[in-house]
Amino acid sequence: MVTLRPWTRWQDWVRAALGAWLFVSAWVLGTAAETMAGAWNFWIVGLAVVLVSLWALYMPGEQLPHWIGLLLGAWVFVSPWAFGLVLQPAGWSAWIVGLAVVVLSGWVLMELRGGPRAQAQG
Repeated sequence: MVTLRPWTRWQDWVRAALGAWLFVSAWVLGTAAETMAGAWNFWIVGLAVVLVSLWALYMPGEQLPHWIGLLLGAWVFVSPWAFGLVLQPAGWSAWIVGLAVVVLSGWVLMELRGGPRAQAQG
């Protein structure tokens, strides 16, 4: 069942936490020491994931923040190749965070759009 009360959808809280981790991981995993461009990518995209998640929490019936979340998650997933972080801890972190953000955003979108069960019944 879809939760349409503000500030209650767990997927958005997890996605916000993932964005916060992405933001701080630039320091924790040494991305800033490896490549400043990669660090700035983590800082900007991590902040964007947090803000989009807060938007989704505030307006739980909106689909747009989840579509943006899908795009941000996909970018996070491919960014290790763009910034030379492949097979480094920051790269592995980006792959996990990116995949999780895509899955969580897609999950909520399916719920908001009625999901497979609602479409099969209708």
